[in-house]
Amino acid sequence: MKLKLLVLGVAIPAAANAATNVTLQNFSGISAGNPIVDNTGAAIDNSLSSWAVGTFETAFAAGLSGLDTVTDDQTVIDAFTQSGADGSLSINGLFNGTVESDSGNANAGEALYALVTYNAAAGVQALVFDLGRAFPTQDGAGNASVDLGRLLGPDDVAFGNTNPVPVDTASLPAPFAGFVDGITFDAGDVIPEPSTGLLSLIAGLGLLARRRR
Repeated sequence: MKLKLLVLGVAIPAAANAATNVTLQNFSGISAGNPIVDNTGAAIDNSLSSWAVGTFETAFAAGLSGLDTVTDDQTVIDAFTQSGADGSLSINGLFNGTVESDSGNANAGEALYALVTYNAAAGVQALVFDLGRAFPTQDGAGNASVDLGRLLGPDDVAFGNTNPVPVDTASLPAPFAGFVDGITFDAGDVIPEPSTGLLSLIAGLGLLARRRR
Protein backbone atom coordinates (compact mmCIF):
# COMPACT_ATOMS: atom_id res chain seq x y z
CA MET A 1 0.00 0.00 0.00
CA LYS A 2 2.77 2.39 0.85
CA LEU A 3 4.46 1.66 -2.47
CA LYS A 4 1.27 2.42 -4.38
CA LEU A 5 0.84 5.72 -2.61
CA LEU A 6 4.43 6.64 -3.41
CA VAL A 7 3.97 5.86 -7.10
CA LEU A 8 0.75 7.85 -7.18
CA GLY A 9 2.49 10.85 -5.63
CA VAL A 10 5.26 10.79 -8.22
CA ALA A 11 2.82 10.47 -11.09
CA ILE A 12 0.99 13.74 -10.34
CA PRO A 13 2.53 16.54 -12.45
CA ALA A 14 3.44 19.84 -10.83
CA ALA A 15 1.26 22.83 -11.69
CA ALA A 16 2.77 25.24 -14.22
CA ASN A 17 3.88 28.63 -12.88
CA ALA A 18 2.15 30.86 -15.40
CA ALA A 19 3.41 34.44 -15.56
CA THR A 20 4.35 37.37 -17.74
CA ASN A 21 8.15 37.54 -17.67
CA VAL A 22 9.65 41.00 -18.14
CA THR A 23 13.38 41.25 -18.87
CA LEU A 24 15.16 44.59 -18.40
CA GLN A 25 18.77 45.68 -18.35
CA ASN A 26 20.72 48.91 -17.98
CA PHE A 27 24.07 47.27 -18.70
CA SER A 28 25.64 44.58 -20.84
CA GLY A 29 29.16 43.36 -20.23
CA ILE A 30 31.64 45.49 -18.33
CA SER A 31 31.54 48.76 -20.25
CA ALA A 32 28.21 49.17 -22.08
CA GLY A 33 25.45 50.66 -20.00
CA ASN A 34 23.96 53.46 -17.96
CA PRO A 35 24.46 52.92 -14.21
CA ILE A 36 21.98 54.51 -11.84
CA VAL A 37 23.84 56.99 -9.65
CA ASP A 38 23.24 59.32 -6.73
CA ASN A 39 23.88 63.06 -6.57
CA THR A 40 27.66 62.59 -6.43
CA GLY A 41 27.74 60.34 -9.49
CA ALA A 42 28.34 57.24 -7.35
CA ALA A 43 26.46 54.07 -8.32
CA ILE A 44 23.57 53.48 -5.90
CA ASP A 45 23.94 50.71 -3.30
CA ASN A 46 22.34 47.53 -4.61
CA SER A 47 21.41 46.46 -1.06
CA LEU A 48 19.24 49.59 -0.73
CA SER A 49 17.66 49.43 -4.19
CA SER A 50 15.17 47.40 -6.19
CA TRP A 51 13.16 47.54 -9.41
CA ALA A 52 9.72 46.35 -10.39
CA VAL A 53 7.29 46.55 -13.30
CA GLY A 54 3.71 47.75 -13.25
CA THR A 55 1.28 50.43 -14.34
CA PHE A 56 -0.01 53.90 -13.53
CA GLU A 57 -3.49 55.26 -14.11
CA THR A 58 -3.52 56.94 -17.52
CA ALA A 59 -4.05 60.47 -16.19
CA PHE A 60 -1.26 60.14 -13.64
CA ALA A 61 1.12 58.70 -16.23
CA ALA A 62 0.44 61.63 -18.53
CA GLY A 63 1.63 64.04 -15.83
CA LEU A 64 4.78 62.20 -14.74
CA SER A 65 7.11 64.57 -16.56
CA GLY A 66 5.53 67.55 -14.81
CA LEU A 67 6.10 66.28 -11.27
CA ASP A 68 8.93 67.58 -9.09
CA THR A 69 11.69 64.97 -9.03
CA VAL A 70 12.92 66.30 -5.67
CA THR A 71 9.66 66.24 -3.71
CA ASP A 72 7.24 63.87 -5.45
CA ASP A 73 9.09 60.55 -5.12
CA GLN A 74 6.67 59.09 -2.58
CA THR A 75 3.68 60.30 -4.60
CA VAL A 76 4.97 58.37 -7.61
CA ILE A 77 5.66 55.25 -5.54
CA ASP A 78 2.16 55.35 -4.03
CA ALA A 79 0.55 55.74 -7.47
CA PHE A 80 2.45 52.79 -8.96
CA THR A 81 0.55 49.51 -9.24
CA GLN A 82 3.24 46.87 -9.06
CA SER A 83 2.80 43.63 -10.95
CA GLY A 84 4.74 40.74 -9.47
CA ALA A 85 7.89 40.57 -7.41
CA ASP A 86 10.77 43.01 -6.99
CA GLY A 87 13.91 42.59 -9.05
CA SER A 88 17.33 43.16 -7.56
CA LEU A 89 20.34 45.07 -8.84
CA SER A 90 23.17 42.81 -9.97
CA ILE A 91 25.79 45.12 -8.47
CA ASN A 92 25.73 48.76 -7.41
CA GLY A 93 23.77 50.80 -9.96
CA LEU A 94 23.43 47.97 -12.48
CA PHE A 95 20.69 45.44 -13.23
CA ASN A 96 20.12 42.85 -15.89
CA GLY A 97 17.38 40.36 -15.11
CA THR A 98 13.83 39.08 -15.40
CA VAL A 99 10.86 39.44 -13.06
CA GLU A 100 7.62 37.50 -13.10
CA SER A 101 4.59 39.76 -13.10
CA ASP A 102 1.31 38.53 -11.64
CA SER A 103 -0.50 35.78 -13.52
CA GLY A 104 -3.58 36.66 -15.50
CA ASN A 105 -4.46 39.32 -18.04
CA ALA A 106 -5.58 42.08 -15.67
CA ASN A 107 -2.90 44.41 -17.07
CA ALA A 108 -3.06 43.30 -20.71
CA GLY A 109 -2.98 46.37 -22.96
CA GLU A 110 -1.93 48.71 -20.13
CA ALA A 111 1.23 50.80 -20.54
CA LEU A 112 4.24 49.07 -18.99
CA TYR A 113 6.55 50.99 -16.66
CA ALA A 114 9.54 50.09 -14.52
CA LEU A 115 10.07 51.72 -11.13
CA VAL A 116 13.49 51.84 -9.47
CA THR A 117 13.53 52.78 -5.79
CA TYR A 118 16.56 53.77 -3.71
CA ASN A 119 16.42 54.10 0.07
CA ALA A 120 18.89 56.95 0.32
CA ALA A 121 19.98 58.49 3.62
CA ALA A 122 17.83 61.55 2.92
CA GLY A 123 14.76 59.44 2.10
CA VAL A 124 13.39 57.17 -0.59
CA GLN A 125 13.99 58.18 -4.21
CA ALA A 126 12.12 57.01 -7.29
CA LEU A 127 13.05 56.68 -10.93
CA VAL A 128 10.48 55.67 -13.56
CA PHE A 129 11.21 54.22 -16.98
CA ASP A 130 8.53 54.29 -19.68
CA LEU A 131 9.19 51.08 -21.57
CA GLY A 132 7.13 52.12 -24.59
CA ARG A 133 5.30 48.79 -24.46
CA ALA A 134 2.01 47.47 -23.18
CA PHE A 135 1.53 44.41 -21.01
CA PRO A 136 0.99 41.54 -23.47
CA THR A 137 -1.92 39.13 -23.44
CA GLN A 138 -0.92 35.78 -22.01
CA ASP A 139 -1.23 32.63 -24.11
CA GLY A 140 -3.48 29.66 -23.37
CA ALA A 141 -0.99 28.35 -20.82
CA GLY A 142 -0.95 31.70 -19.01
CA ASN A 143 2.46 32.83 -20.20
CA ALA A 144 3.83 35.92 -21.97
CA SER A 145 7.12 37.76 -22.14
CA VAL A 146 8.54 41.22 -22.76
CA ASP A 147 12.18 41.90 -23.63
CA LEU A 148 13.20 45.32 -24.93
CA GLY A 149 16.25 43.80 -26.58
CA ARG A 150 18.28 46.89 -25.69
CA LEU A 151 19.68 48.80 -22.74
CA LEU A 152 17.61 51.30 -20.78
CA GLY A 153 18.90 54.84 -21.14
CA PRO A 154 18.07 58.47 -20.30
CA ASP A 155 15.58 58.62 -23.19
CA ASP A 156 13.42 56.07 -21.35
CA VAL A 157 13.13 58.15 -18.16
CA ALA A 158 9.58 59.32 -17.46
CA PHE A 159 10.24 60.56 -13.91
CA GLY A 160 13.79 61.51 -12.97
CA ASN A 161 16.71 63.20 -14.68
CA THR A 162 16.32 62.80 -18.43
CA ASN A 163 19.89 63.93 -19.11
CA PRO A 164 22.91 61.62 -18.87
CA VAL A 165 25.26 62.41 -16.00
CA PRO A 166 28.95 61.56 -15.39
CA VAL A 167 29.63 58.36 -13.45
CA ASP A 168 32.08 58.15 -10.57
CA THR A 169 33.72 54.98 -11.81
CA ALA A 170 35.50 54.51 -8.48
CA SER A 171 32.09 53.53 -7.06
CA LEU A 172 31.92 50.47 -9.33
CA PRO A 173 33.81 47.26 -8.61
CA ALA A 174 36.60 46.29 -10.99
CA PRO A 175 36.40 45.51 -13.82
CA PHE A 176 33.08 47.42 -14.08
CA ALA A 177 34.75 50.81 -14.46
CA GLY A 178 34.29 51.51 -18.15
CA PHE A 179 30.99 53.36 -17.89
CA VAL A 180 30.80 57.05 -18.77
CA ASP A 181 27.13 58.13 -18.67
CA GLY A 182 24.74 57.39 -15.84
CA ILE A 183 21.14 58.11 -14.88
CA THR A 184 20.14 59.84 -11.68
CA PHE A 185 16.93 60.68 -9.85
CA ASP A 186 16.75 64.46 -9.76
CA ALA A 187 17.10 66.88 -12.64
CA GLY A 188 20.25 68.91 -12.06
CA ASP A 189 21.07 66.69 -9.10
CA VAL A 190 24.61 65.61 -9.90
CA ILE A 191 27.40 67.73 -8.46
CA PRO A 192 29.72 68.28 -11.43
CA GLU A 193 33.47 68.24 -11.10
CA PRO A 194 34.84 71.78 -11.55
CA SER A 195 36.29 72.39 -14.97
CA THR A 196 39.91 73.39 -15.52
CA GLY A 197 38.79 76.85 -16.57
CA LEU A 198 36.74 77.31 -13.42
CA LEU A 199 39.62 76.18 -11.23
CA SER A 200 41.91 78.69 -12.99
CA LEU A 201 39.36 81.45 -12.43
CA ILE A 202 39.08 80.62 -8.72
CA ALA A 203 42.86 80.58 -8.38
CA GLY A 204 43.10 83.91 -10.19
CA LEU A 205 40.51 85.51 -7.92
CA GLY A 206 42.39 84.26 -4.87
CA LEU A 207 45.65 85.72 -6.17
CA LEU A 208 43.95 89.05 -6.91
CA ALA A 209 42.49 89.19 -3.41
CA ARG A 210 45.92 88.58 -1.86
CA ARG A 211 47.48 91.32 -3.98
CA ARG A 212 44.82 93.81 -2.87
CA ARG A 213 45.61 93.06 0.77
